[in-house]
Amino acid sequence: MGYTIAQKIIKAHLLSGEMTVGSEVGLKIDQTLTQDATGTMAYLEFEAIGVPRVKTEKSVAYIDHNTLQTGFENADDHRFIQSVCKKHGIYFSRPGNGICHQVHLERFGKPGKTLIGSDSHTPTGGGIGMLAIGAGGLDVAVAMGGGAYYISMPKMVRINLSGKLQPWVSAKDIILEVLRIMSVKGGVGKIIEYGGEGVKTLTVPERATITNMGAELGATTSVFPSDEITKSFMKAQGREEDWMELSADEDAVYDEVINIDLSALAPMAACPHSPDNIKPISELAGQTVDQLCDEVFPVIFDPTLMKMRVNQKDGEDLIKTSASNYYGDGVTQAEAEAFYDAQKDTTDQEPVMYGLNSRLVKKGGKLVEQRWTAGGLYGSAIKKIIYWLDKAATVADTPQQKAAINELIKYYKTGDLRTFDSYSILWLKDTESLVDFTNGFIESYGDPL
Repeated sequence: MGYTIAQKIIKAHLLSGEMTVGSEVGLKIDQTLTQDATGTMAYLEFEAIGVPRVKTEKSVAYIDHNTLQTGFENADDHRFIQSVCKKHGIYFSRPGNGICHQVHLERFGKPGKTLIGSDSHTPTGGGIGMLAIGAGGLDVAVAMGGGAYYISMPKMVRINLSGKLQPWVSAKDIILEVLRIMSVKGGVGKIIEYGGEGVKTLTVPERATITNMGAELGATTSVFPSDEITKSFMKAQGREEDWMELSADEDAVYDEVINIDLSALAPMAACPHSPDNIKPISELAGQTVDQLCDEVFPVIFDPTLMKMRVNQKDGEDLIKTSASNYYGDGVTQAEAEAFYDAQKDTTDQEPVMYGLNSRLVKKGGKLVEQRWTAGGLYGSAIKKIIYWLDKAATVADTPQQKAAINELIKYYKTGDLRTFDSYSILWLKDTESLVDFTNGFIESYGDPL
């Protein structure tokens, strides 16, 4: 059995694990990128690792997001990032050079290489045949330090392109058609790979447009073959020596195959309020700017439509007037307060925060609290959190940190708020660990009560 493009790159960079769908694989990372909205934290984490020079083939820090200098904060971040680059051997892209994923495609990307970046549109690099994945800042920091990047082995989806785009139809319409077919969640746990005769009609910028917006599919990444068109593009960039041919084997097996005839596509647009709400331009023809405003402005300004996230106005039902997911349909503020008041012990000297990390819903006319636990609400995601926390405990910086991690695991398994308080105190008291961590899966500002 042959390999897909993505499988070939994964196989060449496999450090640990088996290439079976769903199993964990550790990959060697050749290149990294950051931008200034996420780079500051990534480089703080990298410096905490204690590695003097980056161990990747190439790492680049782009200043392209927070370029508005209305205060000292952005300027401080930029100077810090520049100093880190000089100290640790990282390329520094000054403000004005361009957007990270586009510049990286043009100036640094190489077919067959791996790239992770702390920018969700890092998969743009797939337009020249890279395995380019958007990742968290800590993942990028670990990769710069020579560590592996761990993911679950994705499924492989083949998009067969045939025909040729008609006048006024663009590469954006191709990815919109893919979104229409797969939806914004249809790419989760999958790599989208493009092939077929239609690929030969697309330039690298067109391919990059498609892989860039592949992020909206929720996909791990998207990738095109590296062919003569790729070679011509890289020659124009003065980097012909970086080119290599890369394509899927004829007998490669895919988990899913989608066929798209480019000749049959028409201009399309993504409509409110989701990238997969795709409509042909012909259906939108004649809509004026005023009509668009009539559709959009109520969402922005009408307090009765898609209400404000958190309302704290006296005299109003704060649940009904807030855009909160912590309470189910029909639950009122008075009912929620009465529900939690009944649980409180007024003699308790160390009361817990009742209602934290849960959803209060009505079932059969009765209020039921759905807690965020491994066996409850968001269970599948929390099980993954526990999985990684178990690994983290084995490499904890100090015994105190290990105790805090184990207490957090216990909380996620039980949902006991006293255990959560115990974890919080342990985490706060750990002042010796050089590598810190934060627990982001906690309800905080979104609950109006």
